[in-house]
Amino acid sequence: MNITYLIPLDTIGGGVEVAAKEVKKLTNKNFIFNVEYICNNKDELFNMFVLFRSIKDIYRIKPDILILSLWRAQFVGIFVKLFLPRTKLVFFVHSAEDAHFLDYILSRLTLMLSKQVWGDSVTSLKQRFKMSKKARHGDVISFSPRVIERLNVKKAVPKFIFWGRLGKEKGLNRSLTIFSKFIKFYPQATYDIIGSDGGALLSIKEFCKELDINKSVTFHNEMQFKDIIKIANNAAFYLQTSLYEGAAMSVMESMKLGLVPVVTPVGEISRYCNNNNSVIVYSDSEVIRDLTMILESTDAYTSLSDAAANTFNSQVSYVDSIVTSCEKLVKKWQ
Repeated sequence: MNITYLIPLDTIGGGVEVAAKEVKKLTNKNFIFNVEYICNNKDELFNMFVLFRSIKDIYRIKPDILILSLWRAQFVGIFVKLFLPRTKLVFFVHSAEDAHFLDYILSRLTLMLSKQVWGDSVTSLKQRFKMSKKARHGDVISFSPRVIERLNVKKAVPKFIFWGRLGKEKGLNRSLTIFSKFIKFYPQATYDIIGSDGGALLSIKEFCKELDINKSVTFHNEMQFKDIIKIANNAAFYLQTSLYEGAAMSVMESMKLGLVPVVTPVGEISRYCNNNNSVIVYSDSEVIRDLTMILESTDAYTSLSDAAANTFNSQVSYVDSIVTSCEKLVKKWQ
């Protein structure tokens, strides 16, 4: 069977795109697997002609199974289903919330047309479509694509890092507010923010100016993970105060590196981050207090770092999870 995985863009910045790279060369005796991209570059993301070109491309492939990630792929998949009714759709859900109204409409149409639902977490499946039995009983795909080794034993230093797409959902304004309050106690503190513009970069930079913390906050464009690691090697904390999330791949990656996450308990984060391996953000003042106490105690930081690094020791890899779920589909539909 031909299984095609469709995503909007081949890039290094987002969790979906990073994960897709890991399965581009996937081979299996039971099925043919290939990854297709709608856009060749970011300039095409808002070009409707490109979406219809992708419909034509997928029609030529005539996949037996079409896996759809993110709203642009859903748009293409809905039209492909009209022209290729025998193609079975798999809806891959990556967030516990809809990104915007168009995402709301397309995701529900896709859910209706899909034969199977996958999710990057239990939360994405159960919270996004609360009334859907199909979603609640979907397959959870282990969203841990990269093999990551822990960094050298970390020191408790007032250095923070974030990486991911810079969209409103990441709640970076709150992260910066927390950092601006923290820096009053630790003037030497730094915060490295890494990622491509997801629509919020300009406002985030303006907010930095308002808080007068420009000299302590450094913005970096999206980069290869090996380059992220170089910056992370000098950090102690991963700061991300998301408004909503699915699996939150960057948070998981930071923990594997041994960084201590400072995070809001949203989406799947609430399932794997706790007071034993993280600093949970409930109120800004409590976070400042907790961080100060941790920095004053080497043992406290080491304990959190060790626990964070060991959280996902038994987790199944993304590739293995994809293979297992694809084999189930082939067995069911062949």
